[in-house]
This record gives sequence, structure tokens and C-alpha cells, in this order.
Amino acid sequence: MKRAAILVPRLDPGDAVGNDARSQAELLNSRGWEARIFASAWSRQTPARPVSGLKRFIRNHEDLLIHHPASLWKEGDDAFQASPARRIIKYHNVTPASFFEAHNNDYATICRKTREALRPLVSSAHLVLCDSTFNLEDIVLEGATRNQCKVVPPFHRLESRDWLDLDPLWVERFTRPGHPMFLSVGRIVPNKALEKCIEALGVMQSRSGIPAKLVLAGRIDRRLGSYIRFLEKKSVEHCIPGTVIFADHVSDTRLRTLFLCAVAYLVTSEHEGFCVPVIEAMKSRLPVIACGKTAVAETLGGQGIYTETFDAHLFASAMERLVKSKESCAIIADHASHAYETRFHSEELFRIFLEALS
Repeated sequence: MKRAAILVPRLDPGDAVGNDARSQAELLNSRGWEARIFASAWSRQTPARPVSGLKRFIRNHEDLLIHHPASLWKEGDDAFQASPARRIIKYHNVTPASFFEAHNNDYATICRKTREALRPLVSSAHLVLCDSTFNLEDIVLEGATRNQCKVVPPFHRLESRDWLDLDPLWVERFTRPGHPMFLSVGRIVPNKALEKCIEALGVMQSRSGIPAKLVLAGRIDRRLGSYIRFLEKKSVEHCIPGTVIFADHVSDTRLRTLFLCAVAYLVTSEHEGFCVPVIEAMKSRLPVIACGKTAVAETLGGQGIYTETFDAHLFASAMERLVKSKESCAIIADHASHAYETRFHSEELFRIFLEALS
């Protein structure tokens, strides 16, 4: 039996990189491989094996080793480069250090060093799988050849949430007549440029008089306290009090509830290697309003409402239009749902992944 080892710095439930790694292992196991995940840290819900066991598991060049270099991780990088296996990188991108320099020097240093570690990894890889064309172009800057790279969107495990019940208290909270809710999901970090979402909400509120809400559902890292305070100050300056809600990390049940109760999903990020929440919005039949020059447009694939540059008034107009027109919402939702089924359904991603390995 052939073996496949998957390297990931840490394995946490709900984490996008971890979801990709877990699905890779499950798919390979279902196709006759013996696949295991190796990490430096993991949770009780998502067990893995210590990297020290990798040498005993991998035997020769017929085995696979898939490395997810998502953060600075010398133990994993060294194990990857020393392995006799067929070595594959799954590249999710590295956030530029410049986004963190004004808020946390340690974060900036980690991003910078993670980026510097890519070149030797690329030089020892037989294949580089990239979440998006944007990521492919980015890894080429670190020495990868185009023939070495293939675009393989990340596995997301979204279908596993279809069976979850909704949170009745949150349904009541976020479906109040006359109080529409907009949503943004992801870590509260500077590259997400969430201040633009807040600014657009404020413009819409002042122009239409609609007391809309914005829920920012994502882990709040107190080491980025200056950025959090900046967002809180923006919400006070621009929006009706109490309408910008920092929900922090939420359960899968509550996350599904938010996607199904929102009017639209907002993306104003200035750096994205893929943006999994965009496809969750598409799957949930939730219209997306987005801007940005990185991978977001590619992930959307012409769906939703998209502009390359941010304009608070244009964003606010799109938000107001979707609040007032159920027909517009339905048309966008129908197209987005179809696009999800044809491009990002798990079965399609399985096919793309296995084809890339062959």
C-alpha cells in the first residue's frame, strides 16, 4: 500500500488550512492510500501525529509528502526537504509583513521569515499545488517554475454543515424586520481592511436611514489590539451605535445561521490567496459584494457584485439595492449557487486534486 504524509503546522477544527489537509488525507485513504497527518500541534477533535514519526512512516520516492507551509515552521520545513518521498507543496499564500508592521512587530517578523523560507522549499519540491492563479503567480516569484505548479482550490468541508440546526436565538436576533444584517467572516487582521466595510455601512445608514447591522465573525487576537481599537473607533465615527458587532470566533451552528440570515456577504480584503468564506456565501445563496485586486475576483468567477477598487458610496449603493430588491438577491443567489456546484462542490475538488497528483 502506498503511503501519503501530510504536513501542517497545527491542526484545528474550522481552520481553512487544516480543513484542506484533513480532506486530502480522507480522500487518499478512500482511494487505497495509507494517509496520515503530521503536525506540531493539534486539538482533541482533530488528532494528528508528531513530526518525529515522519521518517518511520515515509519509505521511498513512491510515497507522497504534501506540505502546507502556512506559517514559520522549521520542524516541518526540515522534514520536508530531507524526505525521500515525492515532495509536494500546497501553497495558500503568505500575508505580506507590511500589513502588520504598524500593529505588531512579531507578526510582521513571522510573515517575513515565512516568506523567506519558501524559496528553499520550492527548490526541493517536485510539484506545487496553488489555491488560485494569484497564488501561482506569487510562488513563481519565489523560484517556482510554471511547469512545476498547478491550480488546485482548497478543500473546504462545507457540505458537512448542511445537517446543522440553526441557532434560534440568533435567527431572531438577526432577522428583525427593518434591521438587515451584512456579514464578513475571517480573522480580524489588518489585511482584511474591515474598516472599509464599516465605512460603507455608515454611508448606507446615513443615506437611507436603514439601521442595518454588520457582523464581523472571526477570531479576535488581542496581540493586534491597536487594529481592533482602530476598527472600534471607526464604527463609533461612522455608524449607528450598536450596529457593528464583533462576534469573535463562533460555532459552526452559529456561523451557518449567520450565512443564512444575512442580506449579503462583504469582502474588502487587500490580500487574499483564495477566500473560502466567499464560496461558503455562494453555497448559502448569499450575494457577495466585493472589491480587491488579489484572488477574490478569481474565486468569485464573475458572480456577485465586484469592483477592483473600493468606493464607499458604490459599496453602500450595492448594499442598499440588495436590501430593497429581493429580486436582485434571488438572481445573484441563483447564479452563485450554480457556480458553486460546478466549480467548488467537494466532488469537483476531489477530481481536480487527484488529476493534479497524477
